[in-house]
Amino acid sequence: MPSRLRINSNAVELFKQTGLNKLPREEMKKVDLDKSGIITKSEVSTIQQQAHLDGDAHLDGQEKQNLDRFFGRVDAPTTGTIGESSHLEGRGLKISDELKARYHEKFGYYAKPRLENWESFVADNMDKTPDDKVLEVNRFFNNNIRYKSDSRHWDKNDYWASPAESIASGFGDCEDYALAKYATLRRMGIPDSELRINYVRMKATGEAHMVLTYHPEGKEPLILDNYNKRLLSIRQRRDLSPVYNFNNTGMWLASGPKWDGRLVGGTERMKKFNSVKERMIQEGLSL
Repeated sequence: MPSRLRINSNAVELFKQTGLNKLPREEMKKVDLDKSGIITKSEVSTIQQQAHLDGDAHLDGQEKQNLDRFFGRVDAPTTGTIGESSHLEGRGLKISDELKARYHEKFGYYAKPRLENWESFVADNMDKTPDDKVLEVNRFFNNNIRYKSDSRHWDKNDYWASPAESIASGFGDCEDYALAKYATLRRMGIPDSELRINYVRMKATGEAHMVLTYHPEGKEPLILDNYNKRLLSIRQRRDLSPVYNFNNTGMWLASGPKWDGRLVGGTERMKKFNSVKERMIQEGLSL
């Protein structure tokens, strides 16, 4: 009989709270959440197998590390739970002089005019229709942020920048584009229920990628992407394979023609997403 990692009942209970342990094994293997700082496919598979055990032993160091990566800090703030949605829709955008000065010091002379350009863009487009807002936001960030990998830009393997950091520095990678578009559309009045940040894979290469999707009621969802800059529907983007998506309200497995699959939990355990939300609070630009 193959040996099994032992895992204690408290850890099993935490895993079950995500709802991921209820997924079929084959579906579970698709959930590669490493871009969220959660865990890899092999670790998901291992922990899923153990989630049905009554384990009674202590965790060893590696097990503890794997679980910490999956759940983030156990004492992480419980923001972004299922059913919770912030109330920033339509508030517009006002960036403090203090933040402009701080990012001028950090990112250089052009940080302040970049941030002011973002403010002006939001103000100028507040009265447009939702569809036009989505079109303009996609265009704005694709034109005002240049792609640069986290390792080159931040000297880190995977860093989720706040929208203000991306705009002020002028650079970002795929999740930074998606987060900036998401946060800006929320401030321009688009409800959280119509927006999701999506972890996908490019079918041609298998490369991980992130995009934002807009799900207007009664219409076909649209993809806001920094790689293919055209605003296209999910149906038209056959080059992408969805894995999971999330917003400030919850996390779903992305499946079906609208990528609106099964709800698997809240976002309170997504370490990198919660980290960037905390940074945005400090900037005075909370989600």
